Amino acid sequence: MNASDPEKSTSAAERERRPERPRREIPAFPILDPQLHEDRTQYTPFIVLRSDDPAFPIWLSPNIFVTDALNTLVLSPKVGTPYTVWALVSNLGIMDAVNVNVRFWWANPSVAITEASAHAIGVATGVHIPGTLSAQGTSVAVPCPGLWTPEFENGGHECLLAKAWCPGFDPAAPSGPEPPLDLGNRYSAQRNLTVIQAPPGQAFSLRLEVANIARFAMEATVEVRSLRHAHVKHGLYAANRGVEQRLLETDGPLPLEVAFSEERSFRHAPNRTFARLLHEADEALMHGRAAARSPRGGVAFRRVVRLDAWERRTLDIAGQVPRTARPGQAWGIEVSEYLGDVLVGGYTAFVVVARD
Repeated sequence: MNASDPEKSTSAAERERRPERPRREIPAFPILDPQLHEDRTQYTPFIVLRSDDPAFPIWLSPNIFVTDALNTLVLSPKVGTPYTVWALVSNLGIMDAVNVNVRFWWANPSVAITEASAHAIGVATGVHIPGTLSAQGTSVAVPCPGLWTPEFENGGHECLLAKAWCPGFDPAAPSGPEPPLDLGNRYSAQRNLTVIQAPPGQAFSLRLEVANIARFAMEATVEVRSLRHAHVKHGLYAANRGVEQRLLETDGPLPLEVAFSEERSFRHAPNRTFARLLHEADEALMHGRAAARSPRGGVAFRRVVRLDAWERRTLDIAGQVPRTARPGQAWGIEVSEYLGDVLVGGYTAFVVVARD
């Protein structure tokens, strides 16, 4: 190359004058735990991962997200493709948090997930998260060092979980040096979400597992709801990390066919999840914080069934995007499971109309 050719040479000064490519900032979401008395000053590191935005159920955390090899946000992971799972971890204490650990899992599509049914992806260690007096901000997006590859048997519809803690400052579990994986505490988060993109007229299906995670027989209530437009819009906004999507109003709920299997299977998986959820529900009831059943949409399906200890059933949901649907329309489907009157989990799916 001729260095004197002005069209083929670029000086260092010219390169310095070039504007840098804008970086996509990760917005902060409401994460304060109402049980922690927000007005109380936390002097030591105070790690929070769970989102307490009332617009999200406990299984739909906006603080877990996925990117591909190009570091592009992915809403619909593909089977067999490796992805990086991220967790947005915050420190609400004045002191900086050093050596923070973040552990990641995946699980089969289920409305009741425990630590015994989750599969490890990896753990990030030595993470530094500034305190509340820092000008750098108090939230850090932490990538999992191990890649996650959705499996064929689940069609890519898998659940993601994460847990973050600062050793020496956060309480450990009785059985180990870490806090338990528990959606009721501030350290844990779960993302049970799938985004189905389908053109007008295309059919779709989703299979979930319903489980009794207790060691004794329980009455289980399974509900399938069609979400209201406002919840669909807000949920997709959070799933897309704060990028606004222009969604068109739909003409009504999406017609669904729901089948609850009578075939029983059993998986002996002792866990502490139900005991902790039961304790938290009792605490909330005593303090007048008992949560009502989801008001996020109308019930399309409801089934009450008695499940033996560790019993599992499958729930199949099928539907079709209306042939008259327009790109930009979207529907939301939400599944929740109660054991007795205790909410043990759920799953959310968004069906987005894609172009032919």
